[in-house]
Amino acid sequence: MALPTDMPHNNLRELRADTLLRELGEDDAKTFRAWLLDDSISAERISSEMTKNGTPISMNPIRLWRRRNVTV
Repeated sequence: MALPTDMPHNNLRELRADTLLRELGEDDAKTFRAWLLDDSISAERISSEMTKNGTPISMNPIRLWRRRNVTV
């Protein structure tokens, strides 16, 4: 059986963390991205700090962003 010549595009929805990175001001986005990339900072802590700052995000979107964007 031959493989198809065209691979269907996988239309993944934009991640919540990516949306926030785009919507936050430049300095806040830079800080948030640094937190996301720093595996010594737990998803729970990031979620808590973002929520306190008025930008709620739960732990699961943070974990998903890290799985898709951070290579181990």
